[in-house]
Amino acid sequence: MQNSAEDLRRILLRELEVPPKCQPWSSKILVADSLDHEALHRIQLALMGDEVLPPCRTLLFHRSPCPGVERALVAMGIGDVIEESAQALEVIRSRLQRWEQVDAALCLPLVADNLIGGSAAWVGALRTIAECALFSSAAVLLTGQTGTGKELLARMLHSLDPQARQHELVVVDCTTLSRDIAGSELFGHERGAFTGASSARDGAIACADGGTLFLDEVGELPLELQAQFLRVLQEKAYRRVGSTQWQRASFRLVCATNRDLMAEVAEGRFRADLYYRIAAMTCRTPSLAQRRSDIPSLVRHFIAHAGGGDAPAASPSLLDYLAARHYSGNVRELYQLVLACMRRYAGAGPLSLACLPDEEIQAWGADGAAAQAEAPLWHAAYVDDFVRAALRENVGLKELGRMVEAAAVRLALEESESITAAASWLGVTPRALHLRKAAARGPDLH
Repeated sequence: MQNSAEDLRRILLRELEVPPKCQPWSSKILVADSLDHEALHRIQLALMGDEVLPPCRTLLFHRSPCPGVERALVAMGIGDVIEESAQALEVIRSRLQRWEQVDAALCLPLVADNLIGGSAAWVGALRTIAECALFSSAAVLLTGQTGTGKELLARMLHSLDPQARQHELVVVDCTTLSRDIAGSELFGHERGAFTGASSARDGAIACADGGTLFLDEVGELPLELQAQFLRVLQEKAYRRVGSTQWQRASFRLVCATNRDLMAEVAEGRFRADLYYRIAAMTCRTPSLAQRRSDIPSLVRHFIAHAGGGDAPAASPSLLDYLAARHYSGNVRELYQLVLACMRRYAGAGPLSLACLPDEEIQAWGADGAAAQAEAPLWHAAYVDDFVRAALRENVGLKELGRMVEAAAVRLALEESESITAAASWLGVTPRALHLRKAAARGPDLH
C-alpha cells in the first residue's frame, strides 16, 4: 500500500538525517500527494506557520506532476520542487547539503560579525553571495541603492572564495578614474609612457592577478575604457600603457553600481557586451527600508564598534525612533547618525533621544503637537490631487477605493521584509494578505 504524504515525510526526514543548523534558519520539507488548488492553499498556510522564520528555505516533494504550477510555488517562496522518482532521495539530500554549506558559511565570524542582520531580504543577499563564492568563479554584479553594503558583500565574496582569498582584493573606485589616468590605473604603464611616468608601474589588473578585482561604481567607466576592459575579460590578457607586450592575468571580477545598467545600455552609455560579461551572476542589495527589522541589531553593532569595551546600550525610545525613521542614505546614513549620537553621549546611562544631533531634533518642529496636527493637512493635499485627477477620468467611488487599497497593499509589501510585518502595518491579518495574493495570481496556476 502506498505511504501517505505524512508517512513519506517522516521517512524522508529519517533517511536524510538532516543535521541541526548553526543559525535559527531551517530547511523545511513539505510533502504533497497532489498539487491542486486545495494543496496550494495548504502549502501557503504551512509557509505562514509561526515556526518558520522568514529566511527558512522550503523544499516541496510531490507525487503527481501538475504542469504550470512550479512557477507559482517558487513565487510563493518554495526553495525547490522535487517530483517523486527513484533518484528523489538523493536529489533532496544534495539540495539540503548545498543549503547547509551556504548557511554554514554565513555562520563564520568574518560574516556573522561584520554583515549584521537576520531579515529575509538580507539573509537572501548573503546566501546569494556565499553561493557565488563557494560554487562558482563567475563574475558578479552587485546592484542597489547607495549605502546598502555592496563593498561589504564584495569583501565577503572574496573572503569565502577558496582560490581568490589566497591573493589580494583590489578595489578600484571608478568615480575617481579621469580619462587621463584611467588606463594607467587599470593596466599600469611603462616608464616614459606619458609625462610624469618616471618609472614602470603595475595597474589594478596586475595587482589582482589570482585574487579579486572589485570595480566600484562600474557604470562610471568611460566608454573607451569599457572596450579595452572587455578585451581583458575575453583574452585574460592586457598591455600596460606604452607597451606592446601582452601580459596574462586571471582574477575573480566583482562589480558594483547604483545605476540601472540596462537603461545605460539602452542610452548608449554602457556597452551591452561588457554588461553581459560582468553580470554573469547578479545580487541586488536590499535598501534599509526593506530590512527595518535589522535596524536595532545594526544600531547595537555600531555603538559597540564606536564605544569599544565600554559601549552603552540604546534606550527603547531611541531604537523605536531609529527603526521608524527614513534613510535616503540607507545603512551608511544610519551609521553616521549613530556616530553623531555617540559624540553627544554624556557617559552615563543609555544612549537616548537627547543624544540625537540638534538638527535632527529641530526637524521634528518646535511644537510636536502642532507638527502632528499639520501632518493630515500635508497628506490631504496629495490625496486631493489624486482624487481630483481620478474624477476627471470618470473613476467612480468604488474603483477609487479599490485603487487606494491595492496601492496600500503593494507599498506595504514592498517596504516590509515579510508579509507579517506588512499585515501589521496595514492593520490586517497575515492570512488576509496571503489570501489576497493567492487570489491575485490564481489564473497563473492553471
